[in-house]
Formats: sequence, C-alpha cells, structure tokens
Amino acid sequence: MSRRDIILPRFYLGLASTFIAASAVALLATLYFVWARVTISIVPIGKDIELAEVLTVQEGTINALQDGVVAGKIQVVEMTDKKIFSASGSKQQPSDVSGEVTIINNYSKEQTLIATTRLASASAPQTVVARLSRTVTLQSHTQLRVPITAENPDTLSSFADSRLIIPGLWGPLQEHIYAQTDASFGRGPQQIAFVTDQDLQTAAAEMKDALYQQAVGNVNQGLAQNETLWPKLVTVDSSDMQFDAAAGEETSEFTGTMTLKAVVVAFDENQVIAQVRKKIKSTLPADQQVGSVDPKNFTYSLQGYDLEKKTAEVKANVVGRAVASSGEEIVDKYELIGLTEQEVVDKLLQTGAVESVTVTFFPSWLKKTPRILGKIDLVIAQ
Repeated sequence: MSRRDIILPRFYLGLASTFIAASAVALLATLYFVWARVTISIVPIGKDIELAEVLTVQEGTINALQDGVVAGKIQVVEMTDKKIFSASGSKQQPSDVSGEVTIINNYSKEQTLIATTRLASASAPQTVVARLSRTVTLQSHTQLRVPITAENPDTLSSFADSRLIIPGLWGPLQEHIYAQTDASFGRGPQQIAFVTDQDLQTAAAEMKDALYQQAVGNVNQGLAQNETLWPKLVTVDSSDMQFDAAAGEETSEFTGTMTLKAVVVAFDENQVIAQVRKKIKSTLPADQQVGSVDPKNFTYSLQGYDLEKKTAEVKANVVGRAVASSGEEIVDKYELIGLTEQEVVDKLLQTGAVESVTVTFFPSWLKKTPRILGKIDLVIAQ
C-alpha cells in the first residue's frame, strides 16, 4: 500500500495562521493585563516641623516606648590633668628678671624647685650664677622655661649656651635635673615674657575641653559597641583650676593643673527619633504623615540629673518634616493614565508639591502607564 499525502486547501492554512496570531495577541493582552504595572515613587515637598521636647534618660532596659523616656547611661568621671602653657605677654627690660633658663627633669619623679633655688656651673658649684625667680614643679621627663635673677649681671653672658647644675639637689640627682642656657643668655637687652589674663582664661578653657573629651573616652570604654555611638552630654559637677603663675608674673611658660568631676549622660538616639516621630504624628491632620527625621538637625542640652535615681533630663530641639500621607493627595490617578515616563514626571512636578519623581515600569519594555487604575501604584518615598 502506498502512502498518500493530504494537501489542505489554502483556506485552511490561512485560518490556522489567523488563529495562531489571534492566540498570540490574546496571550500578550492577558500578560499585559496580568503583569503590566507602574510604580511611581514621589518625594513630596514637606513642611518643617520644629519641636522642643524634654526627655527623661533612664538607665536600664526600656521594653516599650514610654512617653518621654529613653534608655541611657549616667556616669560620674573624676580626672586630673597638668599641662604647660606659653605666656603671650612681652616687655622690654629693665626688670627684676635677668633672663630665662630651661629647667630639664629627666628623672623618674616630679621635682619642685622653689624661688631663689641656686644655679651654678659644674666647675664652681659654690659660686652662684643665678637664682630662680619663681617656684616651679616639673613632671617627670619634662622641661620648662623659668625666669632667673643674676647674682652678677656683668658675668652672666659667660654662661651662655651651657649647662648649670642645681647645687641644692642630692648629688646623683643633679645629673638628671639641671638648667640649660641658650646662646643669647645674658647678652644685651632682652624681651621679658609675662603671663596675661587672657593666657590664663585660654589655658583654663583648653584644659576643660581636653578633660571633657577624656571623660567621654573613659565612659566609652565601659559601653557596648553600639552604645559608643550614642550622643553624650558632659556637665561639670565640680572643678578646681590652679596655675603656678599669676597674671603679670614674668615667665615665658607656666603650668596649669585642673581637677574635674564631670557627669556624662549618654542616650539611645534611635529611641529619641521614635519619640519625636510619635510626637509630630500626634499633631498632624489625617492627610499628612511624618516624613524624614534627620538626627543631624537635632541639638541637645542637659537640663538636670539625679545620680541616686540614675536619671537625667535632656532637652531635644529637633526638626522633622510633615508630608502628604498618600500620593493621591497630590494627584488623581486618572490624570496619569497612558502617559510616558517624562510626561508622568512633568505632570507631578507641575503640581508644585513634589520634589522628585521616579517611574518604574514592569515589564521594563513598557513605554506608557497602564490604562487600568489598579495597575498604577503611587508611593510616598521617605
């Protein structure tokens, strides 16, 4: 039996092709209606909301967001620091001061030298070259410029650029603690340095700032890693500032000693942000919501503390932003049907209520927004 081929009329072939094409179109239409979607992300122009809120910082775990309460740490830190400062005052001789020497302490302990301490050459320790004009205390391995009064001003220049011993010290100690003169020692008129009121004020402020930073560093050592990033407020509970020279005293350097007892308050800023958002939200109408709350715009001040209860009162001055709660508060979706990306952007920017717009089509090859409202998503970007 031989095989016979069946040849269909052209009519049937055209009908089949039409059916296949129609099926493809129907499939694409189905995919379009099922999958086609556009997301329009809007950054609205918000209104700044300023808020001043007094919060209670409380040690320990706070399980729930309590009104006006945030978790934190309250610690007392006591520190002492000593530092050498330069005097800025200057005047021409005559003066009771004949010049200056550098006292060097290479010993392992501090050393106090009183005013009138004798200086002499090693070759003639019984002959006094000069005496210290004021009492000084040198820390171990430090040096300090100190004014002197010459026994015989006419011979002073012969001791320029030399080492002078301090006969009053124990013999072996003289090798570690001594005076050094420079090349201009005893030669001609000299500018005499003296301490000014501003020198003392500047030194006190500098030492206070340094101890504040030290206090924060000491507290950080006892905190968990995430807690070291918390804001910290420092206040002085008590302090004592002493200088070894008074205003007007003739010396090019002086030493300041500060003892500081400080209270450091650290607190969880994420909880502050949550409190602020909650507070701002309570003041807004239904068509608005809380937008961005940037802690960079926050300022804090310590209002008080209770060391026994381990609590502190912190005033937070903050700036938050109120924005539209829904994109449809800005534009009607009907106005966005069948638009290109640029047309959507232009339409929204023309409202004057939008800062920026991002349009995302899905699938990505779509060129215009769907004509079905449910396929258009308006999203408020935070």
